[in-house]
Amino acid sequence: MLPIFQAQPGFVRYGLILLDDGSVASVSVWETRAEAEAANASAASWVAENLRDRVELQTTHVGDFFFDEGI
Repeated sequence: MLPIFQAQPGFVRYGLILLDDGSVASVSVWETRAEAEAANASAASWVAENLRDRVELQTTHVGDFFFDEGI
């Protein structure tokens, strides 16, 4: 996903989180809400085309960080 996101306008950062139940969540940061929504669509398409037998995209959300301190 990282190269796909990096190629899109507004990309800031991307990461994966291993949750307590063993599932994985990804978090990406974009400059605008519209860019984040476009990224969600790209991610869903990529997962469906490349990982459908191994990964199930369960939900997507777009929101605002209350606090985010980068490097």
